[in-house]
Amino acid sequence: MTALLLNDSVLRFGLLEVTPAIRNRVVEQLIDGVVVIQADGRIIDLNSAAAATFGISIESSLNQPATNFIPMPRLPGMLIGLFSKAEFNVGDRSFHVLATPLSNETEGPQEMALVFRDITELTKIKQEMERLAHTDFLTGLANRREFMRRLTEETERVQRGGRPMSVLLLDMDSFKRVNDMHGHDVGDIVLRVIASVTQEIKRISDVAARIGGEEFAMLLPDTDRDGAMKLAQRWRSTINEQKITDARGGEIQVTASIGIATMSHSDRGIEQILTHADRALYRAKDAGKNRVCTD
Repeated sequence: MTALLLNDSVLRFGLLEVTPAIRNRVVEQLIDGVVVIQADGRIIDLNSAAAATFGISIESSLNQPATNFIPMPRLPGMLIGLFSKAEFNVGDRSFHVLATPLSNETEGPQEMALVFRDITELTKIKQEMERLAHTDFLTGLANRREFMRRLTEETERVQRGGRPMSVLLLDMDSFKRVNDMHGHDVGDIVLRVIASVTQEIKRISDVAARIGGEEFAMLLPDTDRDGAMKLAQRWRSTINEQKITDARGGEIQVTASIGIATMSHSDRGIEQILTHADRALYRAKDAGKNRVCTD
């Protein structure tokens, strides 16, 4: 409502030019920063909120170029149009700026009022919602949707003639027995331990995900079969070394089986590499579990 009042009733109809008393009662009470600039970009007025935002005094900023104080490029040239918008950061705070002409003239340079609204918290909420959309809630790893998105991107890169790519599919051995004997709460602890191991094992460029109940996956860009085998064996053996205890102090031994598939530019797509990795995983299960097999 504040922005609407400023844009439609206050700024465009010259309330900033009326008596100081009215200006102070309206503009100085706003929590949004307001900066008025003339056509050449010099500041002719600003309120206390704007001065506090940019760490300047009102007296020292008047008749000075706005770009001396406001970290926005191409100001005021970027502010073309009735309601031009931009976003930028000042320190660790994020701001949305709305630029409004102070006259009804449609041509030629004119004075502009810039209204700065702090959107830091809103930005954080948006970023957190985006993170949750592609994160597994229990383990903090990527979820299946995010893994498939990244796999699609990497597959397209490989098909354009890039280096090979490998995929690891991991399934916890006899995980149902862990849930049946110790309860689902302990089962969740086990899954979080596996996720922690996975984060430790993966490289910066790799994508680790939980894609099902006790199923995990890892996307390995620029990795051939030998490289994938080394990483998979390290993944498997590190899981095997974990000491997990239940509520009574009893030790829970867990193991995992892993299937590997490697893709080159001649392969068809994500369906093929996932099918090959899944077949390799089942071969590892059939061969006695707690082992790594390739396609």
